[in-house]
Amino acid sequence: MYQDTIIIYQDQGASFGAGGINRESAGAFVIALDAATGETRWRTERSASVGWGSPIAISLGDHDELIVSSSRQVHSYNPSTGEELWRCGGNLFEVIPTPVVGHGLVFCTSGRAGPTLAIRPGGSGDVTESHVVWKTTRGSPFVPSPLLYGDYLYTLNDMSSIITCLNATTGETVWQERLGRPRREGISASPVVFDDSPYSVGNRHLNRGAGGEFTDHTCGVHTFGHVVHAGEHLRRCLLYTSPSPRDLSTSRMPSSA
Repeated sequence: MYQDTIIIYQDQGASFGAGGINRESAGAFVIALDAATGETRWRTERSASVGWGSPIAISLGDHDELIVSSSRQVHSYNPSTGEELWRCGGNLFEVIPTPVVGHGLVFCTSGRAGPTLAIRPGGSGDVTESHVVWKTTRGSPFVPSPLLYGDYLYTLNDMSSIITCLNATTGETVWQERLGRPRREGISASPVVFDDSPYSVGNRHLNRGAGGEFTDHTCGVHTFGHVVHAGEHLRRCLLYTSPSPRDLSTSRMPSSA
């Protein structure tokens, strides 16, 4: 939601048939709807074909931007008019995670093998060569959105069950650890923050990472009896089923920092 409008984008234009994947756009667009009436305020056609994330609105002081991270590119629009402000290449074909913003950067992740892009907003036209501050394929997720907390960016690689902590401003790897038994697409829930600590779920186990160290909660009450697909479900479990995460026994893994 931006001011009094609800903004969504529709990029599911790829079709699957006997000839394989048709990656051409089939009516992709981003649209702003009046929150009270549902009437269209503006609509901008797009050429992307596969994207399942959500747009985010950011403020740069003198103007606002609407960020859409989808197939092949990240786009910025004027959230009041729908006019494209800039675009940045580097995404892969399938994009599910929603971007996060902080430290003057927009963090976008894509595909089963990355990359993660840190883009400086505020540009014009094609900013692929001018505004990408850093990028990495280490630990990039397919489904879960990244988590920015303090000076660290946390990503969950759901193809190999690995959590990675990156320095948000430089992209350097602070630490990287396995979340239980490796399982392809075994993680869907995005990481969340609870009680001043980032938490994630991997293969039905609860894990906590904080800054330069990683704590594995994989015993006793930390094992869920079902697969957790949503970060909100994880947050509610932490809120209602645990007396206090700090009271639970932990086993610490050595830091690579």
